[in-house]
Amino acid sequence: MNLYSKYLVCYDIENNKTRTKFFEKMKDFGLQPIQKSVFYGFLNQAEFNSVRKLAFELLAASNDKCIFMKCNISPEEFKQQFIGYDNFIFLEPDGYETI
Repeated sequence: MNLYSKYLVCYDIENNKTRTKFFEKMKDFGLQPIQKSVFYGFLNQAEFNSVRKLAFELLAASNDKCIFMKCNISPEEFKQQFIGYDNFIFLEPDGYETI
């Protein structure tokens, strides 16, 4: 059983301060920005729950949007099927930490 799953997180946040904070938090979770408002990477279930919780706390449902999608896009697919991702460097999870 794999503890990590690949996720795509996409968002549209109106407030600049909130958008910057959310962007930085996505990087803190180890997700990689592949576009200005799109992140890709591995999350375990606890991390995914934290990302969702953060989105519900920070984002205004009346103005902002966020999609969390489990996906199976491989790094090779980025390079073969998408334009502009030739230099995309994908980071695998480097292990497990006990907190």
